[in-house]
Amino acid sequence: MSTETPKALVDQAEAVKYEASSNIASKVDYFEEEVKRHKKKKLPMGGLPKSLNAFVEWEVEGLEPVNRSTIYQSHNRHFKNRIEKLCKEVKSPKIPSSVEEAYKSEIKELEKQLSTLAGVNLELHAKVTDLTEQIASVVEDRDAEIKRLKGIVNQSGSLRSI
Repeated sequence: MSTETPKALVDQAEAVKYEASSNIASKVDYFEEEVKRHKKKKLPMGGLPKSLNAFVEWEVEGLEPVNRSTIYQSHNRHFKNRIEKLCKEVKSPKIPSSVEEAYKSEIKELEKQLSTLAGVNLELHAKVTDLTEQIASVVEDRDAEIKRLKGIVNQSGSLRSI
């Protein structure tokens, strides 16, 4: 049986509870800073947790691991809510409207360029087709002329021998 007084046990339990909450607070603060940093630098959120379970399993050098059951304690509810909010931001980051408008404008410009290039491509295809047909016609005419001239040469060769 323990020789500690009930007050000492309560104090020890409170100290453990405080330390666990402090560990959660440190990890949540770090998570929040990482989300802010990624948003500020427009970095992908790939390596950050997207769920409460992923947050618990997420290992950060220099920070103590967090126990899943500790997060669900009523005195840590505010940490759980912050984690869930941050995970939601990681899953679907908000794009500032000015950036979104810039992207939309760029997309419209690229669509115009694509349309113009498609038209130019059709024109070039038509020209190539016409030139190919002209070349085929010229080759056909040349072949006919060569055949005619060979006939004349053959005929004139037989005339001389007479």
